[in-house]
Amino acid sequence: MSNLTPIVSPPNNGLGTSVGILPTAIFEKSMEKGSVNTSSCFLVEIERKDDQSWDDILNSANFISNIVDADVSSQKINLADENEYTGVDYGNDIDSGEQYRTKIIIDPVNTLKPNTNYAGLLSKDLTPITVFDSEANGGNSGNGKIDIKGPHTSLIEDEYIITITHPGTANTAKYGWFRVSDSASSGVIEARGRYTEIGQELRIKFLDGSFVAGDSYTVKIIPADYQAEIFSWNFSTGSGEYQEPDDERSGSLIDLPVSGGSSASIDSLQIVSIDPPNAATLVPIARKSGVTVGLIVYITKEYTSSYNSFTVEYLAGGTAGSETVDVIDTTKIQITIEDGVSTAQQVVDVFNADALGADIEASTESGTATQAIQEAKKFSEGVDANTITITFNKDLNASTVTDDRIKVLTRAIYPVGQSSSVPFTYQVSGKQLVITLQEE
Repeated sequence: MSNLTPIVSPPNNGLGTSVGILPTAIFEKSMEKGSVNTSSCFLVEIERKDDQSWDDILNSANFISNIVDADVSSQKINLADENEYTGVDYGNDIDSGEQYRTKIIIDPVNTLKPNTNYAGLLSKDLTPITVFDSEANGGNSGNGKIDIKGPHTSLIEDEYIITITHPGTANTAKYGWFRVSDSASSGVIEARGRYTEIGQELRIKFLDGSFVAGDSYTVKIIPADYQAEIFSWNFSTGSGEYQEPDDERSGSLIDLPVSGGSSASIDSLQIVSIDPPNAATLVPIARKSGVTVGLIVYITKEYTSSYNSFTVEYLAGGTAGSETVDVIDTTKIQITIEDGVSTAQQVVDVFNADALGADIEASTESGTATQAIQEAKKFSEGVDANTITITFNKDLNASTVTDDRIKVLTRAIYPVGQSSSVPFTYQVSGKQLVITLQEE
């Protein structure tokens, strides 16, 4: 395990720090940007009582209420200065992983309080780089770029090949992936202009530019080497002009008024339980399931895992214009066509008119092109819509629960990495707040 010590600002035990400070930590090597988030890097307001130890503070029942609402980001900076590193590291060189340094920035939403003690905490979830820059393979026609981050959960070095299957832009193209180590592959997946998981805690994001069918990218990955210990440093702010934080973005993470409209403090409004439990494995984001068979793409209409074990195949023996759809042995979707005569559009039309069309949508860009028989292909892994249920000790007033407060709760109390940018819906019912995370 790693035991890296960063250069921090403000310095450890710093006094009289400006209330407008953005605490930073610079590591002398490349860190995995996917491990830098509000779960692993945060700022807390501390009140030390007598000879209270750091362990006592970290284990305090009220510790989470002292977390400062803040955004967390990372920057690639040069080895010799703090200017932005503009190069790329494909993982091919002897100094890969050490070509640039990583600067972590904690940006409080509100100005810090004057004359107050704070601690910066970097958890054991931080790791040096596990996912290198994606490299466009020779012969690519499009100018689109992709970005993948980890941390990668496999214990071996590996490579992923990302191949564009349908042309388009960041939110219209489609792609599939192939893993070199075990020849595993995905079905067709819809591209997204934000990070979505593709497996082994790898998350892919499509950037600006155009993507052409057949273009491919190689991404090298290595195992994580997590920090052996939590790193912390202390500082205190000085006197200064201080503005009370906006109530909508209060630094008190459990500042949700109870029924009756009175403002609740940590003493009067408390979290009784969180499901899934706090510190559980990251909740995956909902994902549709899909597969491409021949000229036709099949995508579930909802975020579901119900079709993960299903396959689709084309059999000969049908008549063009009168194709049939059957489900065999519960999970085998068989479409009988007239081999080389049935058109892609005819197959799409008969499928969408079938009962399966209520759950799965078939589409094609080939129109009148004829479809040949195809062996069975399996749907990609879909993920059901996920919920976080937070139960309080008092009934909540639904009219006082806002999107901003939900973002604070999901980011700080129940960290889920990219929670502040993941779309969600929520429902208040008595003492329960149910948050549903979704892909889009």
